[in-house]
Amino acid sequence: MNERKQQNRLLAAVCALSLLMAGRWALPVYAASTGTSVSAIYEINQSPKYNQSVLVKTKYGALKGFTKDEALHWYGVPYALAPVGPLRWKAPQNLHPWKDVLEATESKSATQIGKVNGKPTLLGSEAGAVTLDITRPDTAETNLPVLFYIHGGNNQTGKSAALPAAALAKETNAVIVSINHRLGLLGFNALPALRHGTAEENSGNFGLLDIRAALEWVKENAEAFGGNPENITISGSSAGGRDVMAMLIAPSFAGKYQKAISFSGGMTAADPTASAHVEARHLAAPSKSAATHPTIA
Repeated sequence: MNERKQQNRLLAAVCALSLLMAGRWALPVYAASTGTSVSAIYEINQSPKYNQSVLVKTKYGALKGFTKDEALHWYGVPYALAPVGPLRWKAPQNLHPWKDVLEATESKSATQIGKVNGKPTLLGSEAGAVTLDITRPDTAETNLPVLFYIHGGNNQTGKSAALPAAALAKETNAVIVSINHRLGLLGFNALPALRHGTAEENSGNFGLLDIRAALEWVKENAEAFGGNPENITISGSSAGGRDVMAMLIAPSFAGKYQKAISFSGGMTAADPTASAHVEARHLAAPSKSAATHPTIA
């Protein structure tokens, strides 16, 4: 536990240093949230501008978050359509606008295999893969720097809630965005049978395409949460750090962020043909625990 606290403090310190160097450091001033009713959101927030309330209006629709630990939170916010059915092996698709206020109070996670009571269990959901959590200080200040965080877990496990966002938001006086993306073979799959889309889709890097879509959503909606869309720092730890390294060299990410922090993540690459052979071999091989492993419909 002490080691985890030290890691969290180190993360906050490094992020604070990055934001300080950007010239956007300010001491947080805490204030109570306005008690605005859901029905009034369209009157107070016709444009996507921050109003120090749990009620915000993004470019796709209204969200209702919650307050906790002197911070405002919006959890489980979708940034793309659920990658299910015909969208499963496709680049993430833009959201359709919604009319009602969307409750944004529950953090989600991508489909992954975990253990519950020692047994392999299917956790998360494909819809949860394209969601993100947003936390910021409960103040009226706007134009705050934005920290965009990618969790670790070998790109096979993990979730957006792994980041201690409230403490980090207050220590750095920033808008903290922690994202989910497709994991495992749903997120990174080089099998030739799936190469029937665009060049980007045929790369099999669906997880990275999700990350790009999340980054574009954040840039598009940052002002609704009091963030500066022109001061975004991408960051990640372990596998998330490797994803940051990939973002640094991928032309399709150019111009979508200003700074980058990679924690315990080195640049790795793999030959697509060799990767496809490895995946096919493991998928075809009989498993002693095959009968106990959950499947995805």
